[in-house]
Amino acid sequence: MLCFAAKLIATQANHRSVRALEYTGVISMQIYVMHIIPLAGTRIFLLRFVHVTNLWLVAMIISWWL
Repeated sequence: MLCFAAKLIATQANHRSVRALEYTGVISMQIYVMHIIPLAGTRIFLLRFVHVTNLWLVAMIISWWL
């Protein structure tokens, strides 16, 4: 229902911000893939070479730092 409401608002409004939001929705799969590929590589590196098993802790530290 929320997706329908967002699409209805996007089709009715011609504001620049709504068009930017709609464009972000169109390219959301590309954004997701470009996020997952480096994340998977980092996870493999940490598990195999650094022997870090608590990946949630690493993710929280990196998120806080950025």
